[in-house]
Parts: sequence; structure tokens; C-alpha cells
Amino acid sequence: ALQDALRTPQGAMALAAAGVAPRWQMVEADALPGAGYGDKALDKAMAAACARSIEEKVEPALRVQAQVGNLYCASVYCGLAALWEAKGKELDGKRVLLYSFGSGCQGSLLSFVGRAVPGGEFTLERVAAVMGLANKLASRQQRTPSHYDTALSMMSEAWGAVPFTP
Repeated sequence: ALQDALRTPQGAMALAAAGVAPRWQMVEADALPGAGYGDKALDKAMAAACARSIEEKVEPALRVQAQVGNLYCASVYCGLAALWEAKGKELDGKRVLLYSFGSGCQGSLLSFVGRAVPGGEFTLERVAAVMGLANKLASRQQRTPSHYDTALSMMSEAWGAVPFTP
């Protein structure tokens, strides 16, 4: 984030406004790899400088997971769907990066660019509206843990009740 901010006049102004120490504001962006990792004040200032950007770009993609919990591998695509629904046609011309850690030995980075398809069946807005994630989440029925226990007991009792020969 520091390198990106140093490359634009708006970013440099944001660094100053966030209280980033002058010594970090004067560094050449390409001379930074590895620099500043132990500087707690820089870390705190960068968190403040990036807060608005994270709220704008990342938070919309986390709304579904915040309501349903960890979906593991599907979290990446759920995040894309949530972002798509939240931003719709605002994604036109914008690059979206999805990164999945995997199990630690490998990961996947996917890159998409939103494209407007005027009058098409699959416009950014239409797909966002058809997904209807917010409505689907709002229509869920709340259940108690005892309801879940009852369902598991019923399944356990029914297991193997019907003879089966492969």
C-alpha cells in the first residue's frame, strides 16, 4: 500500500493526512521492498490511510460471510457474488482480484474485469439483481440448536432402516 500511495499525488497526500512519518513519504517507491516491516508507527498510519479504501473495496465482499460463516473454498466465490451484488454496474471497467490461500502449499489468484454488455441478458446490474443475495439471506428461518439435534436424531434413526443391496 505504501508503494502504491507513493506513486500518485493523491496517495502522497493521503499518507501525509494519515500521519505517516516524513521519512517514509520521501522514499522512492521502488526502493521499498522489505522496508518498514518492523515500524509499528508506519503500520498504524498505513492502516489509517487504507481504511477508506478497504471499506469501499473489501467490505462489500465480506457481507455474506459475516452472516453465514466460513464457507471454506466457496468463500472466494461467495465474496465475488457479494461484491457483484453490492456494486453492480460500478464494476464496469474495474479489476477484481480474488485470492485463495489453498491449504498452504499453493494458492490461486484470479483476475476479472467487469464489462458492460449493453442490452444483454447478462448485464452487471441484471446478474446482481437476479442473485438477490440480500433477499435470500433475509428470508432464512432461524432454528435453535435443539431443532438441529432433533433433525440429527431423526437422520440417525432412519439410517439403514431400508434394506439396500448394491
